[in-house]
Amino acid sequence: MKILRYILLLISCQTSLTYAQKTYWVQPNQTLSLDGFLETYEDTTCQIKWPQIISIQQQHLFKPLSRHLLNSGYSSSHHWLHFRLNTNAFNKLYLEIDNPRINQLWFYEVKKDSLLKKLITGDLLPFKSRGFPNHNWVFPLTLEPNTPIDIYIMAAKRHEVLGLRVKLWQSSEFEDGDRKNYLFWGILAGITSLILLINLIAWVATKQSIYFWFICLILAILFHIAGQSGLGFQYFWTNSPAFNWLDPQLISGWFIMVAQIHFMQEFIRTKCDQ
Repeated sequence: MKILRYILLLISCQTSLTYAQKTYWVQPNQTLSLDGFLETYEDTTCQIKWPQIISIQQQHLFKPLSRHLLNSGYSSSHHWLHFRLNTNAFNKLYLEIDNPRINQLWFYEVKKDSLLKKLITGDLLPFKSRGFPNHNWVFPLTLEPNTPIDIYIMAAKRHEVLGLRVKLWQSSEFEDGDRKNYLFWGILAGITSLILLINLIAWVATKQSIYFWFICLILAILFHIAGQSGLGFQYFWTNSPAFNWLDPQLISGWFIMVAQIHFMQEFIRTKCDQ
């Protein structure tokens, strides 16, 4: 019996140790990765709120994820994510959810079962509900020394494929990357505007419809990129989240197909006339 007790005690200690290892210790100037520190829980009822999810997590009913990627496939459930952070020194971080097309996104920052921060957002709410101006979902975090915090995130899409990446950034690294990212989009927008202007002048001067359909094709592609990247919601239909219900990516796909067919017809006709 004593041997059996020792075995059970050893198993219990190993389980506790394994659970303790789920805390991700953040070091200054460290490249951060949540691989192996995320866990998930699927709420098929779509009724569980944050006080209940804490109890579920403490009962170890969450399933561990080997990477910082959640791919639930086609689902109508609420998918919860949890991870714990701690540090030995004061640290400012940014948490990024890399998928701008999430219908419902709930964010909770908890310290010792006390709620520090709550944010209810999603692309079915106005853009200002995000709390941070970015085409993705970004949440600033401040860590105090030896003060663990728990992060709970609920993500859901309306009967669609749900996939997302959870990224953790040092503040300087995120801010530098964010500036470069928007600079890239700005340069791309400038070059595209120049192409549109040249073709607009050519269309007005020659009256050839091939230039018109080329302009339509470029605009349709821009519409698709804006919808897919989240930049359209950030800059164009900011206060009209109902437009996201119509699925801009799907609508833009039809626009691209129609414009491309007409452009190719005009292109072939022009070649034949020559």
